[in-house]
Amino acid sequence: MTRNQTLPIGLMLAVTAGLLLYPFPIEVDPAFWRSLMDTAHIPVFAVVAFGISSALPSHASRSKRSLIGLTAAIALVLSAELIQPLTGRTASAKDVALGIWGTLVGTLIFAVYDSKPRFFGTGIASALGIAGIAIGLQDAANIGRALKLRATQFPALGQFESASELYLWTPNGAVFPQDNGNQLQKDSATKEISLMVTANIGEWPGISFNAGQQNWSAYATLACDVYNPTTPFILRVRVDDDGDCSRFGMRYDREINLTNGWNNIVIPISEIASTPAARRLNVKAIRRLALFIDRQSAPRTFLLARVRLEPPFARP
Repeated sequence: MTRNQTLPIGLMLAVTAGLLLYPFPIEVDPAFWRSLMDTAHIPVFAVVAFGISSALPSHASRSKRSLIGLTAAIALVLSAELIQPLTGRTASAKDVALGIWGTLVGTLIFAVYDSKPRFFGTGIASALGIAGIAIGLQDAANIGRALKLRATQFPALGQFESASELYLWTPNGAVFPQDNGNQLQKDSATKEISLMVTANIGEWPGISFNAGQQNWSAYATLACDVYNPTTPFILRVRVDDDGDCSRFGMRYDREINLTNGWNNIVIPISEIASTPAARRLNVKAIRRLALFIDRQSAPRTFLLARVRLEPPFARP
């Protein structure tokens, strides 16, 4: 490696380390942005593998330089995932797979760059890279469609008429949505579509709705219908805004007693805003709605339907 090559390679590795290790603060729709960041492992490590191979002494064979570049880039992929938990990031097997895919693409482009015909080999390598990116972007595309649906159906929060909507609801110790093929239920009499949630044994099992940063201030109530097929139990409701909601008293928390059968839950927005003891909740920037239960001795199932905000005077 020459002196002229040392600076750009060092700069490339420094930028790569920053991108992989810095804990970027993502507060709104983190799943969408993290999915994009995961997919970025492919082009980033393609460049790293190509750059390392290109910087090796030219007297070495191209195959040897390719092998060294590939090995070094894969070592960087694995090292980054081991170090990330120490910097506030989360290690992921998906990140490893996408990073290794990128190193293979970058190495292949380097290996065939001088081949005849050049464009055939680089074209194949580029196609593999594009295919990997397309596969990696599937989650982001699904979440993106859900975010668009969230905006268009507001002030409805949960209508459950589309499978895309399920990407807005996150299971926490519950079977939903990928683990349960019958998560959407349609009542034969009322034609109402509901979401089936099975809360497993564990700490505060339930689901949460990704509200992004919704403005609830123009509405009078938060309402939903919950069907309890068994004995009565307590459903807990939590609402987070854009502030610090990590502690009790800094967010909205309420217990709802659910009887057997359908239960109509109605919560005034004014109550949500004023309940926290330490501060007033910012209902102009709601981030999350969570529905969960206490630790159970056995799994418990309930149905959730028509989660919505209601304007003033909407109720009789």
